[in-house]
This record gives sequence, structure tokens and C-alpha cells, in this order.
Amino acid sequence: MSRWYSISCADCGDEVHASEDCPHEPRYCKPCREERAAKWYDKSCEHCGATIKASHDWPHEPRYCRECKAAYPGAIRDLRTLQGAFHDLHEHADPLLREGLGAPTEVFAVP
Repeated sequence: MSRWYSISCADCGDEVHASEDCPHEPRYCKPCREERAAKWYDKSCEHCGATIKASHDWPHEPRYCRECKAAYPGAIRDLRTLQGAFHDLHEHADPLLREGLGAPTEVFAVP
């Protein structure tokens, strides 16, 4: 017969019961485990469509799976660089267009 003991939940401090027979000691109580599990969701890799696990707590959700990042590190980095350059161009061109200074091709034209 296994012996049971109590530990504190790492999040809320509530009592968690554990058995000496369990190979891994629980760190969280059931409500905290459920709350943590609810923060995770599935997303598709933008390159291959594979399923990626992401958390609502992360400031930026992943766009590519590990395999695509490993197989195409330069291509993904180059794509992000191009997307960033387009974003920067768009941010700089918008105020100029609102001021009536012409289209972006006129403003950024090389003489």
C-alpha cells in the first residue's frame, strides 16, 4: 500500500496530495493545472502546415515549426527581413501620403 503525503501547489500554495509510488511529484493542484492547460492552443506552421503548440502568454506566437526553422534558417530569416523592410516602408510612406507628398514611388525614387 502506497503512502500519501502533502505538498504545496507551486502557483497558489494549496495542498496537493502525492503518492510515494508516483515517479514524478505533482507541482500544481488540479485547478491550476487546468488553468495552465487552457493557455495552450494549436496553430499551423506557415510553411508546411504542421501543428505547433503555442501559449497565450507568449508575446509573439510561433510562425514556423522546429523542422522548418532547422531546414530553412536562412530563408525564414530573409523572409522576416523582407517583411520588416516592407513594414518599415509602409510606416514611412503612410504619413507622407497623408501630407499629400505623392505616391511612395515618387517619394522614394532614386534620381
